[in-house]
Amino acid sequence: MPRTVRRTPRTDRLLASRMLLLGCAGLFLLSVFQPTVASSPGSRFAYGVGTWHAPYRKMGLTPGESTTVLGCGSVNATKPIFSPKTGKGSWNASVNSSPCAHPGSGYYVQSSAFSEFELQLPIKVPSGRHNFTTRWALSATLVSQLHWNGTCPAAAIPKHGFSQQICEVGGFAYVFYQAELDLASGQAVAYAQSGYLLYNSSQISDQTTCYNATNTSSGYCAYSNYTSPNGSGNFHGFSNAVLKIRPPHPLKARDSYFLTLYIQADLGTWVWAEPMPGILGSSASASLDYGHVGRGIALTSFSVS
Repeated sequence: MPRTVRRTPRTDRLLASRMLLLGCAGLFLLSVFQPTVASSPGSRFAYGVGTWHAPYRKMGLTPGESTTVLGCGSVNATKPIFSPKTGKGSWNASVNSSPCAHPGSGYYVQSSAFSEFELQLPIKVPSGRHNFTTRWALSATLVSQLHWNGTCPAAAIPKHGFSQQICEVGGFAYVFYQAELDLASGQAVAYAQSGYLLYNSSQISDQTTCYNATNTSSGYCAYSNYTSPNGSGNFHGFSNAVLKIRPPHPLKARDSYFLTLYIQADLGTWVWAEPMPGILGSSASASLDYGHVGRGIALTSFSVS
């Protein structure tokens, strides 16, 4: 089933990347290099008050990726790429779930691909209240197809209690974003409301539940089916998002901060039948592309006020 979307936790990897960025800033302070990214007094090596566009020369970048294949599924995915120079990222993946012959009880086939960009921007501002705004743009193509073939086996009325037969074919895809402001030590100061640049979920399901409250054959069965939306979902075009952070307390000039941005993309399909292995001819496939020419995700700007 599709995973629950939630904010990426701050892990040892995130803390290590932030401390590495601070170490790099310390080395620059000892050199004769004059930074091109600066604004407010005292923020020579960090972003201050103003509006900023690519290239993001002081951006820390941590990409991530994973794939999952259960049963007779397949995944084909590129590595996620983000360029601080252009402020643009790319990724594309295709997944397919098709059950194969399976002896005995039911089966669960799943294929999914996941990618993530975690971006850190060093912040130094005068003491007082400040607002942070990030602007994103996505150009992508999503194609999702569900194919149902066969009949879901009937559940038998038990002698006592209940029995159940479930058959499902489904797929999902999303591009998720979030931002937060952290102290350089890793402590979160404020969060922005998260959201989706793209979200699609489609499913076909049959379910039969049979009940018997006595030790006789006088039980009954309840049947339900569900299709949404029409067994498939497609998207081609553009979407935009604006994220705003207003810390609840004034910031301090003596402190160093990081504006941390998260972009996650997830694509998956599944075919599920339990306990009997019906709908053997069913399949689910999906492809998500924001990696070819003319497509991608971009941090168009961020501002501090």
